[in-house]
Amino acid sequence: MKQGPVTYKYGKYRRNGGRYGTVTIEIIQNEQGPIVTDACEYATLKEAYPNFVEFGIIKLWKRNAIIAATELVQNFSIPKSIELIIRDVSGLYVDTCPSHIGAAMTIGVFDYCDIPLYQTDLDRIDEFVEANNEGKTIPDYSKLDLSTRTKIQ
Repeated sequence: MKQGPVTYKYGKYRRNGGRYGTVTIEIIQNEQGPIVTDACEYATLKEAYPNFVEFGIIKLWKRNAIIAATELVQNFSIPKSIELIIRDVSGLYVDTCPSHIGAAMTIGVFDYCDIPLYQTDLDRIDEFVEANNEGKTIPDYSKLDLSTRTKIQ
């Protein structure tokens, strides 16, 4: 397992626009079981925008990151005695939907835990993003179909 905060990005360009989102996460061992902690201070956005204000869409991105992380730690085969800490969430106002943040989170959690995703899993993440590419809708992450070796049955 990796150590310290790590930033993960999801970025694609399709004929109808960009798909971009980033999350910075840290995972530490704990005794209470899988926990998701919101410690997001928007460091990236505050650096880019000195007069940063947490608008509704940004709150939605963070809420989505929490929902995606919770689904991952509760329903996929990753270590259960962990605390997943969300340190940062960012995107581009014109190219980021909640599913893009969720894709970055999904890729990040598995990478952080040193659980490689198959190419078919990455393709399924892309398909999930395309099916949920709406600006203000949080997808149902229970429908994210990754390989059976990672989903708890």
